[in-house]
Amino acid sequence: MQLSRPLALSLALTLSLPLLAVAQDPNRDPNRDEARLQAPVQVEVGPGVSQVRLADLVRAWAGATGRMALVDEPLRELKVRLEPGSQLITRAVLLELLQQQGVSVLEQLDRVRALRTRDLPQTLRFAPGQVLEQDAPLPLHNTPVTLTYRVRHVGVSELFGNLRGVLSQDPERTGAIYCLLNSKQLVITDLAPKVARYRRLIRSLDRPAAPALQHLVRVYELRAQVWEPIATLPPTELAQRLRAADDAPELESTRASGVDFELRLQLRNAEGELELRIQRRTVLRHSEGRREELAAPQLEFALSRRAGKDQLERALAVQAPGRGETRVAASTLQHGSAPTYLVVVIETR
Repeated sequence: MQLSRPLALSLALTLSLPLLAVAQDPNRDPNRDEARLQAPVQVEVGPGVSQVRLADLVRAWAGATGRMALVDEPLRELKVRLEPGSQLITRAVLLELLQQQGVSVLEQLDRVRALRTRDLPQTLRFAPGQVLEQDAPLPLHNTPVTLTYRVRHVGVSELFGNLRGVLSQDPERTGAIYCLLNSKQLVITDLAPKVARYRRLIRSLDRPAAPALQHLVRVYELRAQVWEPIATLPPTELAQRLRAADDAPELESTRASGVDFELRLQLRNAEGELELRIQRRTVLRHSEGRREELAAPQLEFALSRRAGKDQLERALAVQAPGRGETRVAASTLQHGSAPTYLVVVIETR
């Protein structure tokens, strides 16, 4: 037995007639339309029957959703395999069945058209569908739409190249994308679900760049009795203590910006002139013998005495602070009966 033709015909007759009024109603609820188009179809396949005509299946589905069916001539005798018995076929399963046969579906509120997938790109070129602005809601069903998107934060040419790369990897590519350089716009024509996917991708890429890192650098010379009781405090709390302390005079306070930077500070204390070089740099390391991975950025400190009583050379490195973090580095300046420490606090915002 074949697919129950009376079922398909009766559904088409009883459900498509009221649709004419619905489709022309300017006050209709699009959400109700979408819900109706997602309705499944009940199919009866008789015993001993393993294949049914695709055209009958599409007509039954169109009838169940209150639409008329159009099946292109080359597909009218094409058959699909179904298990015997009564089956409730969802829209997703039906589209997958058709896709396996190289068949695509164009949907509108009042009709369903089945055509060969290879004919879909040319069809979209001649019927690109409704033109929508970039933030407009998109239909959930397979209707052609053209979306215009104005790129705000990144280079339109670069974004266009990335999207073309994604499209080129799609084995079921059907639509097209165009770049309007002067207006910084992208124009995408495809079936609505695919346009929604491309729009999500564009939104994830078209974002404002994070503001440049800002680094506040403060340098202190602290007596041992001031530094040692607070040396183990968390960096943020320690920085607050030093700013508020009367016995923690600053030798220098300066700022730097960007991911990597280098500062050369000329300092003077009771023992003479000091030079402090602070460098924030990003380093690359090899992993697994072949791949390069980004290691944690480092803060490197080099302290030397330019003029004074004794020669002094100090060098150390710590992990650089990220945005919203604080790092503290300390080194002894002089020993003896009145030891002091050079303490560097770097706050990154």
